[in-house]
Amino acid sequence: MNTRDTQYALLKKCRIVFSAVLAAALFFSLAPAHAQQSTMPVGYVTLKAEAGTGTVKKITPISVPLYYTASDKSPLAGSITSLTATTLSDASAGWTAGQLSAVASPYLIKITSGAATGRTFLISTSTANTATTVTIDAKDAAQTNLTTVGIVAGNEYEIFRCFTLVELFGTPTTSGVLGGTSASAGDSLVMGANGVLETYFYSTTYGRWTKVAPGSIDATNTPVRPDSGILYSRLAATDLTVLVPGKVSTTNRMTMVKNSGTTILAQSWPVETTLLNLNIQQIPTWTANASVNSADKVKIVTNGVSVTYWFDGANWRKQTLDFPIGDGDSIPAGSAVILEQLGAQSGYSTLSQTKPYNVD
Repeated sequence: MNTRDTQYALLKKCRIVFSAVLAAALFFSLAPAHAQQSTMPVGYVTLKAEAGTGTVKKITPISVPLYYTASDKSPLAGSITSLTATTLSDASAGWTAGQLSAVASPYLIKITSGAATGRTFLISTSTANTATTVTIDAKDAAQTNLTTVGIVAGNEYEIFRCFTLVELFGTPTTSGVLGGTSASAGDSLVMGANGVLETYFYSTTYGRWTKVAPGSIDATNTPVRPDSGILYSRLAATDLTVLVPGKVSTTNRMTMVKNSGTTILAQSWPVETTLLNLNIQQIPTWTANASVNSADKVKIVTNGVSVTYWFDGANWRKQTLDFPIGDGDSIPAGSAVILEQLGAQSGYSTLSQTKPYNVD
């Protein structure tokens, strides 16, 4: 059974159905979710990259607001017994060496209790896990020292499989993604995770997903994290629809955003939320101002059209006639927003978000 067939087979086993359109109506269908994986709500979202014209691309912001439903019955769960700047250990884990570090099947570890609840890290595929220890990916390690973000021995964790580019978006044969000899000649996407932006496309030259970088790097197994914001640029003249099966997050969220420049922020909940509830205005380095020209901005793209918002210190304002308040403007499930921060401050800040549903 191929990857796409496996995804559709999983859908038949889902107990709850979400979609980007109907998620709000199904909000109260969320069942109680505790530590045991058997009670975690499961379902799927439908992501749609809107059609281009065949000659002009249309941009759709998307994200993956569910955790992968894998045949290995992840999540794996336990308690942290020790940690270093880049490793987390559970003395009683009993993992098989390397089982969480295969390139073709990446994993995430999420902290589910304590001060760091909601922080998620990609497990390294270059440093194999041992029976008791995982190492976080080098990109995460470059931004975060695990010993300084509130993680302590005794905190609980869950480990989930993570989608890859080919698992999520498929190939021209399996899903209808439009390949090309370059990023401009077919569909392309810009993906951001923890503030880092990279561009990908399906290369018809190499017959695989490719990262836009010197050497045309093979991106087939690039992880697509639940906190990854994506700008999908569709060139083909038909919509691209992707069904994403998975499990609902039962914790709040912490993610990293750049202190200046552009961040693609995932709307990482399986239900719609509002601009105010994304809590962007609480980012420690966020600049609020009565004037849009002196404030950091959020861009929301709908049907290929971008609308700009800024926070005036009390409310979100929409950059349109009379600058109406936009606090309650809807951000659909499975979408993303674009953050643009002024200045040239280096580094990253933590954004904390409260889940917009109850699973207790």
